[in-house]
Amino acid sequence: MASIYEKQGRFWLRYFDFEGNRWRDRPTEYAAPQDKKKAQLLKMETSLEEARRKGVKPGQQGRWDSWVTDYINFRYSTSPKSCQRVLIAWRMLYRFMNEKQISHPRQWIYEHNQAYVQWKAQQKKPSGKTYLHNSALRELKFLAMVMNEAKRRGYVGQSAVSVKKIPREKDRLKPALTDEQVNLIRAEFERLKSTSSDSERVGVENTAAAFEIALYTGCRMSETSIAFENIDFGRERITFVEPKGGPEVAFTHPIIFPEFVPWLRALVGRRRKEGHTTTTTITLTTSRNFGRLCDRIGIPDVTLHCLRVTFISRAYLAGYTESIVKKLVNHADDLIHAIYQRLSVDNVQEFVRNRPIAMPKPLPAQNVSAKPKPLSRVSSRQRAAALPASI
Repeated sequence: MASIYEKQGRFWLRYFDFEGNRWRDRPTEYAAPQDKKKAQLLKMETSLEEARRKGVKPGQQGRWDSWVTDYINFRYSTSPKSCQRVLIAWRMLYRFMNEKQISHPRQWIYEHNQAYVQWKAQQKKPSGKTYLHNSALRELKFLAMVMNEAKRRGYVGQSAVSVKKIPREKDRLKPALTDEQVNLIRAEFERLKSTSSDSERVGVENTAAAFEIALYTGCRMSETSIAFENIDFGRERITFVEPKGGPEVAFTHPIIFPEFVPWLRALVGRRRKEGHTTTTTITLTTSRNFGRLCDRIGIPDVTLHCLRVTFISRAYLAGYTESIVKKLVNHADDLIHAIYQRLSVDNVQEFVRNRPIAMPKPLPAQNVSAKPKPLSRVSSRQRAAALPASI
């Protein structure tokens, strides 16, 4: 169905071109936001014409399957990875709606919010694990965005999607990996490389490369796919041109581990011979496969994002200042940055032992072995005789 949006100070109309058999966008004559009612009327007229040409009765407009997928593809057209994640979330919501026979936004009622959270907690992942409570809440928030669009299009009077009264579970903190865990993971990668078929080995090598890059740079999983031209081996720098947040927050990371340089150079050489242009090829199964690997070797709840936590925690233990660490991992928000620090009492104790704080010398220890001199007993008559006469 047709929709409107603001751009360059006016309303634009997104509509389906039946002659060209594709979606198109064109500016309207209505200024934003002053002429919103007129633009809404144009949108409704265009939607009715689309419904007439498609042979759809006006009462059937707004069914989920007639517009949501197109809307998601359009809304996230400039962010393919986000679009992919949202479509996966929508498929889970759509499964629930099919079971409950909810085919239209008007059929979603307030009770469905809690029912969806309970329903998803009973679904099984391919690994056999159940889904997290909070993931259902994130999907409901996405559904609220879709429902608001349905409201703008006139398919529903008001949105019944709400997560305010649904309790949120405490987020699981991703752990920082120890040296022993890193070695366990590396050994498992080597085992898989030697026992997997040629086609499977490609995926193992790709995940292993993402693991090493994230470990030594602290970057996110998606950022481990680095174009070769963005690696400056001469100055030992990596430029992340499209990190999370988009090109406007691009940053350059200095390679701070000399032993990482020859490994990265060898990886680039091998990948280039294979016809690739980036250090890794990240897919939707990369993170899932790594999680299964960690479950298999006895370190559950470990993800590739734990390597970011590991890098940040170890940087602080090495004495790096907060401003330097934030620059290295491209963090701008102090609150977000704070949750990545995993410093235990043992970590802090080891750190301070090697960096004593300058203080005055302590007082000499008292000789506690010598017996204290016993106090003599004084009678009340002796105390009275010792008082001055004027009292």
